[in-house]
Amino acid sequence: SKSIHPVPGIPVEAAAELNDAYLATGSIEKLLQHYRTISLARAPLAKRIEALRRLVQNDGQNPVWPQDLREFETHRVKEIKQDLEQAIKSEDLTAVAEIDQELSGAAWTIDVPAAIRQQASKSHQALRRKAALVELNTLSHQLSDAYAQFDRPTAQRLQQRFLAVQGIAGIPANHPLMDIAGPALDWLEEEARNAATESEHKAAVGEIEAALDRKTTVDELEKLYHKATRHGHTLAPMLVTRIAERRDQLLGHAKRMRALATTVTVAACVFGIAAITIVVQT
Repeated sequence: SKSIHPVPGIPVEAAAELNDAYLATGSIEKLLQHYRTISLARAPLAKRIEALRRLVQNDGQNPVWPQDLREFETHRVKEIKQDLEQAIKSEDLTAVAEIDQELSGAAWTIDVPAAIRQQASKSHQALRRKAALVELNTLSHQLSDAYAQFDRPTAQRLQQRFLAVQGIAGIPANHPLMDIAGPALDWLEEEARNAATESEHKAAVGEIEAALDRKTTVDELEKLYHKATRHGHTLAPMLVTRIAERRDQLLGHAKRMRALATTVTVAACVFGIAAITIVVQT
């Protein structure tokens, strides 16, 4: 006779993922199937509570779901207390963070004790700061090494991470780690300022060249020249010559226009006097 081998069970994780795929439409039948599957697989309470909350939301007329949800949440709070104590004791940041998120982010139907919420939140922040300090210690030395080698790309990448982690750790400016990372950070800031002024200079030079190719004024040229040279930059001799020639051209044109205006004014005065003389004589 042929032997019959039992069908292997589905792992909890695989069952949960499989059933999650059936929840796209949110129909009651699929939610029920999902809940039955994870219950038979003895999924963690948090997973079953999540499924029950979906059932309460989509099948609120059934009084069984709210009742089951309250019972499960009550048991979960007791479970969380033990899990949290163990996670804090072992300094498991990931586990504490997950518990903190579960307590603060979910729509609980029972009153979760404020003490456990505060414990999870404070422990989460404390462990984050501790982990951040450990990472900052590594980053500060890596930054110092990159500065010693003038490796700016590496230093810039480390700077971004350092500043982000520094915000979590909340260390002051006079913290010992800043003595290690400070020179590199100052160097990067100076390089950034230099790059900004260089970019501004190039943009101003472009504006001058554009102004020389169109109608402009002496005042505009002088302002653009100051903008391009105010950080100690110098202009190419050829460009300086073009600016001087255009300035002289504009000043000469203005002088001729003033002379012409004076001539016109004098002529008008003479014409007026002559006209008055003719009128008087007649």
